[in-house]
Amino acid sequence: MAFDGSEGGPISINEASEATKRWRDTNPGQIQGEFWGNEILQTLMKQEEAVGLRVHFGLDKEGKMQSFITAVRKDESDILSIVADFSCPCPPRCGNPNPLNS
Repeated sequence: MAFDGSEGGPISINEASEATKRWRDTNPGQIQGEFWGNEILQTLMKQEEAVGLRVHFGLDKEGKMQSFITAVRKDESDILSIVADFSCPCPPRCGNPNPLNS
């Protein structure tokens, strides 16, 4: 298989809300989401051969979920010259309460 850049798509707010609630209920005290600014996302996507982004999951030294983002080629391989981290986790940076975070 190969990626073509069209992968992913919208879902309803109800589906997303139910899924994020299950995550919060099952994983109390864990990160609910992360924010990355446009600058790092554009930097990743501007890399030669990038057709999309992949989120990798890990644990920090305190056992909290942590995510890393890489750009990805059509052949589904990660472009490892830039790995994004240093997101703004939720909590505490969740924005106003909404169906996805409360």
